[in-house]
Formats: sequence, structure tokens, C-alpha cells
Amino acid sequence: MAGAGSACLTSMVGFGSLMVAHHRGVFSVGLLVFLGTGAVLVAAVGVLPALLGGPERQGGNPADHETTIGAARKDAGTGPQKEGDP
Repeated sequence: MAGAGSACLTSMVGFGSLMVAHHRGVFSVGLLVFLGTGAVLVAAVGVLPALLGGPERQGGNPADHETTIGAARKDAGTGPQKEGDP
């Protein structure tokens, strides 16, 4: 995570320096890319690890949890069904 964080922060500093310009277009590009890179940083450091971490990372036994997409589709009644399923 240190690599993603430092890459995002250096990009934010570089594009944030465009906000010093007096030209409205250059200022707005700097602001938008600065905010977008900040959002990517939050997603890469906060959201993505939470999505990728399964029950085994939370100290539970993965066999105790149904985390497969197929099980969720079967419960929702969508997706391909096996022959003979009601």
C-alpha cells in the first residue's frame, strides 16, 4: 500500500500545483485531477482491501461462510439453475 499511497500523493502534489495558475482552464484541470486522484487514493487504500478481504482475513473460517456468487444467485433466484432444481 505504500507504493500506491506515495504514487497518488506525488500525483496530487504535481497536479495540485496547476491550481496556482491564473488561467481558469489550467486551474480547473488541476483541481479535477487533484480531487480524482484523491478519490483513487481513498478507494485503493480503504475500499479495495475491504472488498478483497474475505472471512479468512477477519479471523473466521472460510468454510463457515457462503461467499460464492453462485450461492447468492441461487438465493436470489437468478442465474443458471441445475436441472431438477425447483
